[in-house]
Amino acid sequence: MLMAKQEKQEGLRYGRTDSRADKSEIKDVLEAVAQMGLPIFVIPGNHEQKPDYTTALAEVTAKYDNVIDMVKFRVFNGDDVDFVSLPGYQAFKIPGRQFIPDNGYWAKPELIQSTGKLRNGLDDAVVLIAHGCGKTASPGPATIYGGRDVGDGNTTKMMRENNIPFAVCGHIHEAGGLAATYDGKLVKQGEWAKQFSANFGGLEDWKHLDGKTYSGMAGILSVKGDEAKFEMLYTQ
Repeated sequence: MLMAKQEKQEGLRYGRTDSRADKSEIKDVLEAVAQMGLPIFVIPGNHEQKPDYTTALAEVTAKYDNVIDMVKFRVFNGDDVDFVSLPGYQAFKIPGRQFIPDNGYWAKPELIQSTGKLRNGLDDAVVLIAHGCGKTASPGPATIYGGRDVGDGNTTKMMRENNIPFAVCGHIHEAGGLAATYDGKLVKQGEWAKQFSANFGGLEDWKHLDGKTYSGMAGILSVKGDEAKFEMLYTQ
């Protein structure tokens, strides 16, 4: 008798069990967006386990050549804007809580520091693609309920020192739609600026810091010369 190995489901941090196995979830989402034909740049966050992510990406990239795994290819040199990636999440654990599975993607301090060197030779505005934003100030793209900023100071330091002016992230769900500069100045949607990190949120029901609950959100980053602006798309 043949028996299929059941994919492991993930226990989510807010008390529910994920209804879908991670590998299937990753694959289904990427195949859906890949069908648009646009370049799709992908990084793992803090929940993805390496076997699930690598297997799903291998299957999807074998079928769609417009899906780019930014764990393997961490630099994209574009015509008007360049990308560098920081796969994973910067905080592994704190007392009483572990954010990343043991076989997950931890963006250790040495990985963060070396990421800055990836921008060498790039001649356009550089955007960091990361799961977690750097530290700015509250309210900002890494602000949690209660008003505390939990962004990563090493990431902000790396961006400053290596002239990486822009970042997009999404880890802190409730901070979706917020953007701020290194020094904590808020940047509004549609406002051209020379530097900011923006949180583009997630695709799950979540109550945000503005008091509204959204069932999904996404961001659009526009770059012109050495300036950028962002706009958010919401579903309620």
